[in-house]
Amino acid sequence: MIRYQYMDSPVEPLLLAADDHGLHLIEFHTPRHPMARLAAWAEGSNPILEATRTQLEEYFSGSRKEFDLPLAPAGTEFQKLVWHTLATIPYGQTISYAQLAQRVDKPTA
Repeated sequence: MIRYQYMDSPVEPLLLAADDHGLHLIEFHTPRHPMARLAAWAEGSNPILEATRTQLEEYFSGSRKEFDLPLAPAGTEFQKLVWHTLATIPYGQTISYAQLAQRVDKPTA
């Protein structure tokens, strides 16, 4: 079962959602493209949500530069490839969309 909770952050409140296998969602309070909520979601907590909250608090305080959370994103194989590739970009570095497309071996994407 996916559990969710809200967390205050320096940017705006965040919605966190996870099940026992991984983190499904971190979403801004006013997202441009909100993820559809499943009827089976329940407000509450679990160890992954607690670890997510702790690591985000450390990040916002400046003491964390890398995250170590099990992820369970829902998306197409291409989306998952892009997200995995984005996660390999070191803290403080950026790449262009063209560079990202090259890294996922889809230069016209």
